[in-house]
Amino acid sequence: MADEGLLYRRLWFFCYVKVACMLRLFMDVIVLNNATLESFLNIDKHIMFHLWKPAVRCCWCNKQYLVRPHTRSVLTEQQMKSLYTLNGIPRPGHHTVYGTVITQFCLSQIKAKSFITTDNLDITMMITIIRACSPNLFNTLQQHFELIRTQRNELAHCETNGTMC
Repeated sequence: MADEGLLYRRLWFFCYVKVACMLRLFMDVIVLNNATLESFLNIDKHIMFHLWKPAVRCCWCNKQYLVRPHTRSVLTEQQMKSLYTLNGIPRPGHHTVYGTVITQFCLSQIKAKSFITTDNLDITMMITIIRACSPNLFNTLQQHFELIRTQRNELAHCETNGTMC
């Protein structure tokens, strides 16, 4: 008989892989509506930028409605770089700096990575994108996403002090 640790790892792998696969299919068909993730991310880069830099105004902000000075970032720089290239050339007058602080960021500097697919995303990133870019859809399915998150977390953090839960 296999030890509990091996059985646990098999269960974790099975659950995580199946859920990720189903969520990728959901993203491809329902959220992206069979468009490419690259085009979807380029269309929604304004929203995604403010998940990364919530306190920085961008050249697309006409009333600063997405700028939230005291809000913590949802996306890290590493996560943003996994979705976008961030080294484009800003348009004249679109990128402003006061001293060393960027006061307005030019979104022309951001472009979704070529050939990015949902296969490049983990469960957390997929749910974050759905929550931010398709809020009505997210709200409709929020209880299901919450179940996925709690079950994943329960399995991921189940083994403590060398004993199985």
